[in-house]
Amino acid sequence: MTMGVVRLKQGESLEPHSHAQPETYFTLSGRGTVTIEDVVYDVDPGRMLFIPGGARHQINNVHAEELMILYAFAISDFSKIQYHF
Repeated sequence: MTMGVVRLKQGESLEPHSHAQPETYFTLSGRGTVTIEDVVYDVDPGRMLFIPGGARHQINNVHAEELMILYAFAISDFSKIQYHF
């Protein structure tokens, strides 16, 4: 497994992208939106989303509180993931 944390302040976003590997997002704190293949999901602490491999997705934080999302890939090395923006 490869895991990390995305931290976004108010007004920040993770640009739309895709990669071959499936990914899981788990919201640790804050509120925001995650868009997966043009479907928008509201996220808040405790919300988990599955992102299929190849699906275009992004994260947005329009709230004052920092948004923190734990991401996880079922892959041994982060450098093996090729992002397509």
